[in-house]
Amino acid sequence: MKCHFLFCLTLFFTVITLYGQQNTTPLEFKSDFWRGFYVQQGNDKLSLKEAEKLMSNTPETKKLMQKARANHTGAALISFASGALIGVSVGLEFSPDLEANWFFAGAGLALFTATIPLQKGTKRNLKNAVTKYNESIGVSKTRNFSPDTHLVFSTNGLGFQLTF
Repeated sequence: MKCHFLFCLTLFFTVITLYGQQNTTPLEFKSDFWRGFYVQQGNDKLSLKEAEKLMSNTPETKKLMQKARANHTGAALISFASGALIGVSVGLEFSPDLEANWFFAGAGLALFTATIPLQKGTKRNLKNAVTKYNESIGVSKTRNFSPDTHLVFSTNGLGFQLTF
């Protein structure tokens, strides 16, 4: 009877400490017209700063995120100046007393074209960083569906990990 009770008690605590899945939610790279490029984890939209902080555990992803943020900041500053130059020129054209200087509009257009490679660099570095981060946590998006089950030990105890 004593042995039976001890077996049931051990089984009970073993079942309680088992867990189903580790909490490793992959990141997704998204882009839309109004928001631009961003990183999403589950239903949460992360800023570039939050994503860089999250990906700082591996040096390669941290470096890619720093490049993406630098390109994004440079493109934002240059595009603001570009918009200001073009806007002033167009605004002066509609003024009855002042004459527009189209040299500024041309300079604004040249600045605008300079932001295109910076935005492409932001997109490329951000995509690569998200892909490398997902690979580092053991999650990759492949078209072949082949789930694996592993018995894992962690701080939560003993459990099964299902990897897709």
